Parts: sequence; structure tokens; C-alpha cells
Amino acid sequence: MWPLWSILIYLTPFYGVIQGEQDIRINCPLKWVSFDTGYNTGQVPSSAISTSTENNYVVKITSNSTGNVYIGQLSTDNEMAAYAAISSFGDYEAKQFDSFELLTNPHGCRTQWMNPYHQDVAKFSTSPKVCRSETDRISGHFEPGFLGNCVVAPDSVTVHRTRQFSILVSYRPGVMTKVVNFSLAIDPNSEDGELDFIGLDELTNHADVTVIQVVTHTKKVSERISYTETTESSSVVSVTHGFGLFLEEFGYGANINFEKGEGESSGTTETLSNSTERIVEVSREVVVPSYTSLTVCSTIAFNDKYNSSYSATAQFSSPGLSALQVQNHLVNLGMEGPFIRTGEMVSKIIKGTIAATLAMETHFIVTPQNSFRGCETLMEETMRATSLKIQQKSGRIMKRVKAHSS
Repeated sequence: MWPLWSILIYLTPFYGVIQGEQDIRINCPLKWVSFDTGYNTGQVPSSAISTSTENNYVVKITSNSTGNVYIGQLSTDNEMAAYAAISSFGDYEAKQFDSFELLTNPHGCRTQWMNPYHQDVAKFSTSPKVCRSETDRISGHFEPGFLGNCVVAPDSVTVHRTRQFSILVSYRPGVMTKVVNFSLAIDPNSEDGELDFIGLDELTNHADVTVIQVVTHTKKVSERISYTETTESSSVVSVTHGFGLFLEEFGYGANINFEKGEGESSGTTETLSNSTERIVEVSREVVVPSYTSLTVCSTIAFNDKYNSSYSATAQFSSPGLSALQVQNHLVNLGMEGPFIRTGEMVSKIIKGTIAATLAMETHFIVTPQNSFRGCETLMEETMRATSLKIQQKSGRIMKRVKAHSS
């Protein structure tokens, strides 16, 4: 029997990213960590921020004499040497360092070197700001009070000032979402589905020995699922945008991608729909006694009118941000409370409806040939029921056509 969706749906949490209608970015902090080439030879963290290649990394130097902070670059190609341009009597000189702070990305942020005039630089640049020369891809810092020059030291002798530079930013494309406690008012398997045949075989054993035969039946099925999320606010920020990522966990509606599906928004509701096709396979070992004929068939049940309300708890978080910062981001997107803040997570109850055409479960049947309630009889009954359904649907369409023409 195929796994029952109603069982899995209560046990499986959903994970995804809530973004709204566009790529709405949120702050994602990077972290400076202490590093000493004498103790950490060849052991640069995998999360270290690279300037251009994996062998060059962003570092921060703090002057022991003045306390001033400078940005430089660590090169593992040159015996773990770190260089930075240090201010001396109003000018800069290049120096090499053994101890410094290394810029890392422990939260898996998206990082990008941006044009300094890009609107996201003010929102998502690091502290202190990190610039990179566009000619030699070396990281450096700005002259105090002046963002027009990026000062870099490619070695322990040379200092360059350049106006051709980019600035490092870090962000997330949205808030991470986990949907738990998902419950349906109506069990999808509580309603009788319409049967359809997957396959039919006849096995005959003319020998004086028992034979074991593997029988495999396959069928392409189509499924469609629509989620409607409701809210009391006048603007919908839909959690269901990510549901398509999770449906394959159920064994139903696998690979339905709502990002590329149909979507409708109206007032306080948002509906997302999509369809998919998949191959259902049923395979069994059948024991055929000597001088025996068997009929083997498999069926699949469809529920094409499933409709139920659902409720769930949506949990929002973003690594490196507090629960209040996450909540403020959700409010800026148009989502209204009530919210519950726990630790670094924000929770909200979501409700809506789900309508679907689902392939629910499969059955494998083995009977003696020509038995009164064998596969042939079941197949004939199924075909008659399907034919009657087509006739009824055709009759309804003709009635609508006549009513429209009159």
C-alpha cells in the first residue's frame, strides 16, 4: 500500500523561506574571529570570507599604539602572510602581521561585492566597511571620513589608493520559516476515492514446481493542489509560497513548485496552485503453485474533490537576528500579529483551506483465474463507473452550453 498522506502530514514539519512577492532582503551579520598564523598555520576556517579566490581572505588589524582599525588581506599562497596599510603620521605604510581578526560567515549569509553606489550598500555593508580594489581584487579600508579612496596593501612594501572599488555586503533573501503542527479538519483518506487500474497480468505455471514471479505495474498520475491562506490583515504575506518545497515529504504532489505555479491575491487571501505528474510503481513477488493460473492486478484510488480547512504554526527566524528584529521585518512586509516571541524565534498561527486531486493509495490483488470476484470483474466495474462519470460530466457541459446559447 502507498504511504498514507494523512499520517505523514501530521508528523512532518515544513522548512522554507518567506520572501513575499519579491526578493526582500534582510540583514545577516558576518563575524570577526581572532586568528594567529603562528598557531593556525594552514587552518583557515571554511567560513572565511574570500576576496577573489579561496586563497585570499579579508582581515582586520587593530593598531596597538593608536587603537585604529584597518582592513587588509591574508594570503595563504604566501606562507600565511597578512598585509594591511597602516596610517603613520598622516600617511600610510604597508606592514605584515601575524595576529589579526579574520572575517567569517558563520550564519551562511549571502555575500556580494557591490558597486559603492548601489542602494543595498547602506543597509547591508559590514562594520567596519570593507572595500576591494577592482584592479587586483585586494581588500582594504577607506580613509577616515572619506569613502572615495580604497586603501590596500598587496604586500609588505606597496600601498595603493584607488577609486575603482566595490564594497562587501551580506544579507539573506528572506526569513527562514518552519511550519509545524499542521493539521487538517478532514483526513484525505477518510473519503472513498475512485479506483483506476494500474496494471493487469495473468500468470500460468504448467510445471510440477512452485514458481516465484516478480510482477511490476507502473502508471503516470496527475495531481493538483491548491492552498488558500487567509489573514485578518489587509495585506497577505504568504507562508504557502514555500509549501511546494515540502510536498514531496508526503509522498503526494511531489515536485509541485508553487513559485512557478498559478497565484491569486485578493484582499485578505492568497491562493497558490500547481499540478504535477509522477510515476506510481507497484511491485510484488507472487508465488504461483504448480499447474495453477492466477490473475494479478493493481489499483490506485483517486480523491479529486478533496477540500479541507487547515491550521498550522509558522515559526520565523533568521540566524544572527533577535526575535524582535525578525518580527519587525515581518511587520515591514505587511504581516500582522498576534506574534509570539520565544528566544530568537517568532511564531504565528496560520489558517486556510486546501483543495486537491490526490492519488491516495494502491492495492495489489491476486486471485485465481475466472474467480467470481477476480481482477476481470473489478476491471469491468471500474470501466463502467468511469464511463458513467464521463457521460455525467458531458451532460453537465451540454446543459451549460444550451443555457448560454439561449
